[in-house]
Amino acid sequence: MLVWLVYPTVYLVYVLVRGAYTAQYPYPFLDVSVLGSARVATSVLVLLVGFLLVGQALVALDRRLARR
Repeated sequence: MLVWLVYPTVYLVYVLVRGAYTAQYPYPFLDVSVLGSARVATSVLVLLVGFLLVGQALVALDRRLARR
């Protein structure tokens, strides 16, 4: 059902682990050394909710269009 979230989750873990070793993050909202873990966790939560909402909206749209 939520299989499409596997890739972004794996990528997120990779970015955070790599950033912990290199101190370089590809996105400023994931930079733990600058923002701290609490703010990064908040950013990740907002992204997760956003992905879920957009994904659910696209699935609903697809189902609605398929009925036509």
